[in-house]
Amino acid sequence: ANDANSSGAGNAASTKALLDLETERMGLLRALEDAKNKMLSLNHECDDLHTKVSMLTQDLSEISMALASAESARDASDADREKARSQARDRESEVVVLSKQLQDQAEELN
Repeated sequence: ANDANSSGAGNAASTKALLDLETERMGLLRALEDAKNKMLSLNHECDDLHTKVSMLTQDLSEISMALASAESARDASDADREKARSQARDRESEVVVLSKQLQDQAEELN
């Protein structure tokens, strides 16, 4: 009878151990599935971020080109302004010379 009781207790302990292992295995499988889903979610987020970075890089490139164009236009405008100033100085010099000639001729007439 003792052997039957110890055998039954042994079977119950073995069954409980197997149930505990099965419960742990199911928990690990759920954790693995959760980790897999989290990884897929993170991969999706990474793809989204990569797309956003690509769009921002494109925007930055377009802004840089626009800035370069604006700087070029400003430089051309500065050059045009300096050319106009130089022409104005030249005309002013011509006016001074012509005024002096006119004054000299007026004095000769008098």
